[in-house]
Amino acid sequence: MVNSISDHLATLERRRFLSLLGCAVLGPYGCALPGGEKNNLVFSGVRESGEYAIAGISLKTLKIQFRIPVKGRIHGFARNPTSTIVASFARRPGNFFIVFDIEDNTETIEINASSGRHFYGHGAFSEDGSTLFASENDYKSGRGIVGIYDANDGFKRVGEVSSGGVGPHDILLSRKGEHLVVANGGIRTHPRSGRARLNLDTMHSNISYLDAKNGTFIDAYSLPETFQKLSIRHIDIASDDKVVFACQYFGKDGRHPPLFGEHEHSGQLELRSVPKSVLLPLNNYCGSVAAATSGDGYFVSAPRGNLVLRIDTENNRIESVRVEDGCGLDVSSDKLLISDGQGALRLTRQDYLAPARAYRHVGIQWDNHLG
Repeated sequence: MVNSISDHLATLERRRFLSLLGCAVLGPYGCALPGGEKNNLVFSGVRESGEYAIAGISLKTLKIQFRIPVKGRIHGFARNPTSTIVASFARRPGNFFIVFDIEDNTETIEINASSGRHFYGHGAFSEDGSTLFASENDYKSGRGIVGIYDANDGFKRVGEVSSGGVGPHDILLSRKGEHLVVANGGIRTHPRSGRARLNLDTMHSNISYLDAKNGTFIDAYSLPETFQKLSIRHIDIASDDKVVFACQYFGKDGRHPPLFGEHEHSGQLELRSVPKSVLLPLNNYCGSVAAATSGDGYFVSAPRGNLVLRIDTENNRIESVRVEDGCGLDVSSDKLLISDGQGALRLTRQDYLAPARAYRHVGIQWDNHLG
């Protein structure tokens, strides 16, 4: 079991670690947290005065508890279920991820992408916390892969397996710990082309399932051919192991297809049918998705439409609240926390999307996701 960053350092020579450390000597930015506060934290990438950082945010006060400077935008987060270790991944196509300890965040480990690979922004720990899985791209072949890292040995890369598709983005462990669930967005990229999408005419996205113990491919489920340019980007897993997903549409045909849905393993992907009056304002783009932990259904953010939606699956009803550039969603408490690109955080109820007063952090921008 991983108990602290110190456990990782025992496997690395100090000189090598310092070479990986980069800008992790934090001075006033880092801190050891008081007892109990580490259990009430959520994380986000942040941009402030042209520089990037990871921010630890108190769910009680919505204030920033610490900042960890980093060299580029941070996208997704993965928490180790057996310790206070967190991994944070660079925005795609990224070439690094950062590992830090919630209890004492004054030191970090930076892991760079292997040759011929780049990160796609997300990762997940195994149930016992010993392994980190990262969504990656073999950019020469365009093959989606899941990189495997040993959390007990300084996050050394120990292997890779196929992701079951192209352009793996979000990746999560099922509630029972049996499966890795991967959102293969279908979009091929290459570092030389930055964020350009290289295969829109042939792209196909799917949700794939891998054996969490050995990475063996189990099966994959694709959207119907009529939705060929619909990219499944983000997923979350409800308490009953149902997968909820959110998409982005890259067609130039003026269509507004459904952008979110649900999947139960062994069944077909089900896009939720919603009125055009709901779809049009979303501008064919969903940013995050989060399964409710209080009540039924799930939440979807649409930052280009300045909306956050609550999908009530029991009553087949959709509610919305206006949040300018709102994207990050977190349901780790009994409330819903929303972050936006203007530096604001909002707490609202999960069972009813009531407008919430913004707690504004002046001069900063929250990145896409809370974790």
